[in-house]
Amino acid sequence: MEKRLTLYFTVIAAAGACCSEAAYWIFPENPGIRTICKAVTAVCILACAVSGGNRKGREFWWMIAALAAACAADVIIVSSFPAGAGLFALAHICLIILFYKQMPLTRKRWLIWGIISACLVGVILAAGSGMGIYAYGAAVYAPILILMVFTAINQRGIRRIAAFVFFSSDLLLALYQWKHIHPALHVIYMGLFYAAMLMFAWRNSSES
Repeated sequence: MEKRLTLYFTVIAAAGACCSEAAYWIFPENPGIRTICKAVTAVCILACAVSGGNRKGREFWWMIAALAAACAADVIIVSSFPAGAGLFALAHICLIILFYKQMPLTRKRWLIWGIISACLVGVILAAGSGMGIYAYGAAVYAPILILMVFTAINQRGIRRIAAFVFFSSDLLLALYQWKHIHPALHVIYMGLFYAAMLMFAWRNSSES
């Protein structure tokens, strides 16, 4: 019964994601329609993650927190990009805590993360000198995103795949916001985002 319920929520979430993207193209002047579709999708993704699994485990609830933050970010970012980006960062922090609790990073990986993060911050601040507060926000966000990837390397199966898909979605979103490349990129990074959220949700619902 729980597996069937999870499947139902997944189908509705996928339909909501498609409607959200359709609204982006058909009703660009009316973001309210898209926001409603995103909200329905978010609720279904969370319901999918909760339907089953060991609700007493801390790992379960760290994943729920990550999904809740990411889904809320997806809804809010339509009207406020800074607030949405902040919630996305919170989602990554929740994933970092979850992954790190399962397997801490070695000193070598901490060192590599520090070097890569320092280089990225330098490049972002230099390249985004005309972006104002957005450049500083990206400089804070980048080390968090890289640390999520570093902790996800120790994961196995679908959870690791979902983490890297989420990472790819964030990179494409940043590229789209920075360079405003072809609008078709919007479909790609949103598709990757929803795919990652559903993979996390399915993995969470199947934990015993």
